[in-house]
Amino acid sequence: MISLNERVAYAEAFGASLAGKRSVATFKNVGLNIASDAFLHSVIAGVRAGLVLVVTDDVSVWGSQESQDSRSYFDFFGGLWLEPTSLQEAYDFGRDAFELSEKFDTPVVIRLTNPYFELEGGFVRGEAKKLPTSYPAVVSEKFVVHPVYYKEQQDNLNRKNKAIQRSYDSKEVPVVQMHRKGIVRVGAVQPVLATDVDVFTINAYPLPVSTLKDFMNEHEEVEVVEHGGPYVTKKIYEIISEKNIISTLPTSLGEKWPFVKWTRYQTFFDALQSIKPDMVIADVTQFTVEENETVKACLSLGTAVSTSIGFASADSSLYTFSLSGDCSILHEGIGIIDEAVKRNLKLGLVVFDNGGSWCTGGQECSGSIYSIPKSTNIKTLQLSYEDTSEKEIVDILDQMRNFNGVSVLYVRVPMGSFQRD
Repeated sequence: MISLNERVAYAEAFGASLAGKRSVATFKNVGLNIASDAFLHSVIAGVRAGLVLVVTDDVSVWGSQESQDSRSYFDFFGGLWLEPTSLQEAYDFGRDAFELSEKFDTPVVIRLTNPYFELEGGFVRGEAKKLPTSYPAVVSEKFVVHPVYYKEQQDNLNRKNKAIQRSYDSKEVPVVQMHRKGIVRVGAVQPVLATDVDVFTINAYPLPVSTLKDFMNEHEEVEVVEHGGPYVTKKIYEIISEKNIISTLPTSLGEKWPFVKWTRYQTFFDALQSIKPDMVIADVTQFTVEENETVKACLSLGTAVSTSIGFASADSSLYTFSLSGDCSILHEGIGIIDEAVKRNLKLGLVVFDNGGSWCTGGQECSGSIYSIPKSTNIKTLQLSYEDTSEKEIVDILDQMRNFNGVSVLYVRVPMGSFQRD
């Protein structure tokens, strides 16, 4: 099922867990930013039926605003994160994650990075597992994350994290051949082919501190290979600081996927440029950067309307155009248009309606973008992009700027090709 945004998706998965159904939510690292409020509190509350979150860290910035390492969220409240090193391990982790979630009373996160999707080989399926026949009752002191229950919930969280740590500390120490150099391989980075080094593989957080410390002490020099930030490297320095630790971060930022400026809506942006707009603020989407470089500010998906409201509130002498896609305005913007009306702002909102999310593969929008509040201070307009000339678009943009209130323009356009050029 596709949700309006990642926080909604994760909260729905948590609700299914409360109802006694195993559930999984999946999105990439920037999506975890959106879901973090619900996610972090679910680590405190725990689960009923198993709850799994699959997060893809786009460390190579193939389709994200920046390279981001979501493992930092582990440092808030702990829990259990898994990072497969092979397709077989990914299958095993996915198969076992629900049981681990129920055993340790925590959502289990499976972290994937770009190189994971380049792994080769296959996997062997295991036998079907029996589902639990019952789950504990839903009680307030466990699932209501509230200051009234804070002390008990904090104590329970500490107990859970200690149990998880003990479990992963007790895993077998890898066979050490006593070479001078050791390599700590994290997740789906390329296998180490050298024969004169010893390899310690990390595929879970919390780190197996005791066995990792033994490995560090048995080698003069250790190299850490991971994707994302130097997360494990820093943790190792906390464990044992006197070693010569080399951090290798094999990202491919901007190397494999050169981005091109968007030209599909060039007629619209030529029209917008021709009326010399005071300010143009956009959501991050396919048209955020185009040849005219019309957009002057973009914070994140869904923030164009709120950023524009703040700009217009601070300087009412300047007219602001806010540009969103249909899915991005559902993400946050459509719920706050009424705030602009109540502040008596003059504001122009442009929504490109192609019926889905182009950036993530064309999924159908999960709600209606036309359900805006009814008000005499809101003017709605529509145009079919393929049937409207540049001059006609200019006339409509002028109408918006001259309206004493909030103007919403829906630009209907076919989905089009998913090619990036």
